[in-house]
Amino acid sequence: MLFDCYFMPMTEEISTKNTMDKSMILKIDSVLNRLQDAESKLSIAELGLIQRLRYSKTQRLLLVYTNPLGPTHGCCSLIGAAHFSATVDRLTAELEREFPDLKVEFV
Repeated sequence: MLFDCYFMPMTEEISTKNTMDKSMILKIDSVLNRLQDAESKLSIAELGLIQRLRYSKTQRLLLVYTNPLGPTHGCCSLIGAAHFSATVDRLTAELEREFPDLKVEFV
């Protein structure tokens, strides 16, 4: 299996076939919970901007899939492209800081 998949929201169960270890999942949760949208002050996790993450251990790659339906909060459903781009840039920087040996790509 090339990629391991991590779906939002995180559940307490971690699959035994999951190649992401628990500390990696906790770091991802931490980033998504602490990084806030500048305008709404909601965390990235609360906004529902990220649908899932996939990890390839062999390629040292973390793929981040954004939610194609947009944010889950009605108040934030009109996030502009420039604002969304800035949020993605901040999220990329935080993930790269937590996982300096991985390449982070948004899909």
